[in-house]
Parts: sequence; structure tokens; C-alpha cells
Amino acid sequence: MDSIPAESQMIEEQIMDARDGVASGLRLASLFLLVFFLNYQAPNLHAQSFRGSIRGEITDAHSLHVAGAKVVARNLGTSETREVTADAEGEYRFLELPAGEYEVSAVAAGFVEVRAPQVRVEVGAETLVNLALSQVKGHEERVEVVESVPLVEATSTTLSQVVDRQLVQELPVTMIFP
Repeated sequence: MDSIPAESQMIEEQIMDARDGVASGLRLASLFLLVFFLNYQAPNLHAQSFRGSIRGEITDAHSLHVAGAKVVARNLGTSETREVTADAEGEYRFLELPAGEYEVSAVAAGFVEVRAPQVRVEVGAETLVNLALSQVKGHEERVEVVESVPLVEATSTTLSQVVDRQLVQELPVTMIFP
């Protein structure tokens, strides 16, 4: 009779081990499904942005890349500006721009500034704007001499100030005679 309870105890342990194995397998399967779902949905989550982007290349008249060009995107509706510098390949990119109309300009040392006046940025889209710096800026030097009147007169020790009628009326009045 003593062997029956030992057998039932052994069967219960096997059942408990099987339950633990099934629970562990279900946790692993759930984790796998979660990872799969997140990887599958990641591209769709990116598309739900309410912003767009502008990218392009800066080249010269000979289609050579212009590295280090300063590129500015100005929102025509809000006048907000963003500035980036073109990389070694002459490429630039403005990410996460609010949708709207933009003016994109580029300038580099030795070149005249070039503008793309109306660039449309749409939600979730990347707009391509390639700019060609075609004119080489000539060397120009300008000297401007401006004569100005000093604010402090160094030749006189007299203090003076013009007092207008409104200032005099606003001065506090104390009664000397009762």
C-alpha cells in the first residue's frame, strides 16, 4: 500500500514539471510573437509622423560635389529657419520638418548663394532638392568709413540734460509751507 502514494506523488511531480514546461514555452512563444509584431509594425509606425524631410546634393558648374556648403531651409509660412552643412560628398539632409512651403538656399566659399524658392514638404515624404552653385564669386573688397559723434563730451565738465514738461509734472511734490 505504501507504493501507491509514492507513485501518485511521482505522477504529480511529473505533471507539475510538464505544466512548468508548458508555461515556459508559452512565455517564450509570447515573447517571440511580440518581437515579430514590433518588427513587422516598425515601418508603419515611422510613417505616422506628421513631418517630412528635405535632402539633396550641392554641386558646382562642373557637377563636382561642394563639401562644407551652408544650406538653409526657411519655412515660408512661419519664417522658421534650419541650417545644416553639406558633408564631404556634398550631401545634406533636413529631418523632421513641419509640412509646408520652404525656401532652400546654399552658399559656399567662392560661390554666389543659390536658392530654390518654393519647395513643398509633405507629411511622411522626403523631398529631393539638388542645388548647383554655378557662379564663382569674384574677389571684392569694400571699405566704409563712418564718422560718428561721441556720446561723451571729453572737453567739458558740465552736466546737463533736457527736461521736458511731462517729466517735471511727474516729479513728487512735497509741501514745504503748511
